[in-house]
Formats: sequence, C-alpha cells, structure tokens
Amino acid sequence: MRQLPFQQILNATRQVRGTHLYQGVTLPVFRPTVDNLTILPDYTSLSRDGSFAKNPVLFNTMDHESGFYRITSYAQNITKSEAAW
Repeated sequence: MRQLPFQQILNATRQVRGTHLYQGVTLPVFRPTVDNLTILPDYTSLSRDGSFAKNPVLFNTMDHESGFYRITSYAQNITKSEAAW
C-alpha cells in the first residue's frame, strides 16, 4: 500500500462497507484478523483458563487515535465534528 497513491486507497475503501459501531463510527475493513498465531479467537476463555503470563501490562493511548476510523467514515460520507472524534 505504501507504493499506491492515496486516492487509489481511498477509492478502495469506498467499495467495502465497514462494521458500524456506536454513534455512527465505522470500523475500517482493514484490521487484524484471527490467524490462531498472532491474533487468537477467544481471549475470554484463554484468560479464564489462566493461559496468559501473570506479568504487569502497561496500556497506553496515542494522540489522534480517531485517525484509524476517519478514512472509512469519510469514504462513506460520515462526518463528525472534531469534538465528536
């Protein structure tokens, strides 16, 4: 995708509908999928069964996380105010 012009990528996002979440936010079609190696199918069961290492975890958010959702939303003419994002 790095070799393609932005307009070509944007046009491709218009061809496939994303999954709608709350408040009109659209989840992009291009996201991690279950491969049973890196992304597992049932984290709830794995956690309940104690299949995860008991190590501390640091979670973080990044500036402008909404950028992940904006391209797909804009491609479907879904617009929001800056405050709504």
